[in-house]
Amino acid sequence: MRAIQKTKILFQFSIKKLFNLLFLFLFSCSSNLVKSEDITPEKIICGSLNRQLVDDNINFVSKNSENFEYILSSIDRDLEKDFFNLIVFSGSKPSSGYKLKLNNIKKNNSTYYLNFINTNPLEGSASLTVISYPYCILNVENLNKFKITID
Repeated sequence: MRAIQKTKILFQFSIKKLFNLLFLFLFSCSSNLVKSEDITPEKIICGSLNRQLVDDNINFVSKNSENFEYILSSIDRDLEKDFFNLIVFSGSKPSSGYKLKLNNIKKNNSTYYLNFINTNPLEGSASLTVISYPYCILNVENLNKFKITID
């Protein structure tokens, strides 16, 4: 009888130790998870052009590109060239009224994830039958580590 009680106590003790180790492991893993951080740009300008400045398969031009200054001045000559370092394009659209809008910027470790959304013209609104080219101009802290998605 005594051997059975010792076995039960030993079993309960080992289960409790195992549970504590499992709890400690799960807690330490959850505290080391990397959380993404939302970033808000200081200044962003979005609009639409009536002429194509880049190929449709190019969705961004950074300050590191040789034609960045030319494209920026083609959009607006009065822009502060030192303040912006990234231009995002959503490609050609079949009429006016389409816009590109920054949805969010998340920083995860040292990489910036920029998510943009295309907005369609309002239903029933008057739009011109011209090809338009929506864009956004902004400044990203680290141009070496960023990824862009357009929905």
